[in-house]
Amino acid sequence: MNDDQWPAQVFDADGLSGSGSGFLIGPDRVMTAAHVVDGMARPTVRLPARPGLGEVPATVEFAGPWQRDGDGHGDVAVLRLAAAVDVTPARFAARNALDLPRDLIVMGFPATPDGLARIATVRATTARFLVEGEWIQVHSRAAHGPSVAKGYSGAAVALASSGEVVGMITAAVGADRLGHMLPVTRLAHHWQPLADLLPLGPLTAAAHAELRRDLAAVPVDRARTAAVRVVDEDGGPDPDAGALAAAGTAYEVAAYLAEGLYLDGVSVARIAAVLASFRQALRADAADDAAPPVEEPVTVSVQVARSGSGQRNVLLGVRVRHGGRALAEVCHEVVARSRLRARVQEVLPEAIGGHVPRGAQVAVEFILPRGSLSMPVDTWTLGVGSVVQVGWRHPVTVRDLARAQQRVPDWEHDRRWTVLRTAGTTDEIVHWIGCGDTVDASRLAAMFALHASRAMLALDTPPEPAATHPALRAAFDSGIPAILWRRSPCPPECPGSSVPADCPGRRFRARMAGRIGAGDWMDLPETVRRLRSEAGVTDDDDHDGHAVTLLWDPPGQRPAAPPLRMAGTGRGAA
Repeated sequence: MNDDQWPAQVFDADGLSGSGSGFLIGPDRVMTAAHVVDGMARPTVRLPARPGLGEVPATVEFAGPWQRDGDGHGDVAVLRLAAAVDVTPARFAARNALDLPRDLIVMGFPATPDGLARIATVRATTARFLVEGEWIQVHSRAAHGPSVAKGYSGAAVALASSGEVVGMITAAVGADRLGHMLPVTRLAHHWQPLADLLPLGPLTAAAHAELRRDLAAVPVDRARTAAVRVVDEDGGPDPDAGALAAAGTAYEVAAYLAEGLYLDGVSVARIAAVLASFRQALRADAADDAAPPVEEPVTVSVQVARSGSGQRNVLLGVRVRHGGRALAEVCHEVVARSRLRARVQEVLPEAIGGHVPRGAQVAVEFILPRGSLSMPVDTWTLGVGSVVQVGWRHPVTVRDLARAQQRVPDWEHDRRWTVLRTAGTTDEIVHWIGCGDTVDASRLAAMFALHASRAMLALDTPPEPAATHPALRAAFDSGIPAILWRRSPCPPECPGSSVPADCPGRRFRARMAGRIGAGDWMDLPETVRRLRSEAGVTDDDDHDGHAVTLLWDPPGQRPAAPPLRMAGTGRGAA
């Protein structure tokens, strides 16, 4: 423990009960186990490293919910010394210090003939699993020599490398050389003032306390959304949806970023930068709330991905965005494929009604696996039992999941989007594929490379199977940002060398070509919305707005490119 002088022995000056251990956490406070001071008439503290201080009287300021005949939970006590001592208190480690195995040391006061303290070397069996939701199991390292036993209760468990405290011993099983350790998270749970003494990842205890004060009034939903955004910009690991959902306050979201998401091996500077970006994002969100609304549609983004829990389930995420800023994370959950439509129909009204500013225009996008891009999501309704299709009221578009998740910048995609935004005539912009056209992915990609003005692909017939269709493959690889297709297949007599003049696909192409290029290309999602509404009024299954899909992928909707990193980053704070 280097020159640390904070280990303490706790005993009853009247000798009416046994003794135990403790550790100085402030000039006049000592933490120990509640069962150590239970029944003491005159609690007294001795600091073996400072024998000149003598025996210091103390009173029990706090005792946790521990009960002698109970289950041992809450075995924490804090003593107030009769006079402050000039000794540097124990320093606490970050709460994720035990995510990797580390050598730990414990100074205790077992009953020995010489009455001296004994230092045992231990390791945590695992820091991820709390026995009974309360303790971490530790085992003594050496086959011989001191092991955690009677007299070690209340002793601090510290990192051998730095002397920083990671927990406190509350029980021991001598025969198995095992012990129970309350980690600092549980110590702070039982005695909340301890939080002011703890660091948070790279933040000192003082900076940590400031962060807690700053986040006290921040809504947790806003903090979850900001966390997802800053990690995305940092290029770090994706936050665990369950961990974010479990965070009950904005501070707990910050704690997850500092000590749950970025684990050992990540540079301290990088974690500090992420926390700074998190706080800046929250300040920017608060400033935006005070600013007048921007005339720009609010996007409700519905993402469907593999759940990792079998083919029958999917992972559904619904997020609300305004421009490049996330407004809310509405849901992130595993649902059965058979319930996907019903669940989306339940969540959409909540997302729009609860998180979209009053009077704002709303666009809905579905981020889908490539094989599901032709799913008729525009025909889903705004609420279970509703007759209002989403695609009638709001522009509904789709995006490719793999493309949305890619982190490598796609400059060709951005260039073609600029072409689309500043477009000329339809013939220059759109490449059409008809019912009878044979598509070769390589040839189509070469055509896109040859004609730099092509920014949109349109098909008379559905690109099925979408997961492997050569037209979609060539379009995505070539950076095409907009794709339109008719979901109804052409009749069997249409494909071939001679397409009949009355082929539905040919009629769709002839009519749609004039519609989609008649105005501003940026109005295309709204143009398709109007066509869908018109189709809903008629009984004509051949209407241009019937069963039509628009893939629409603006550059600003894709994740920002991760920042360049220098090799050889340092290890995280222990």
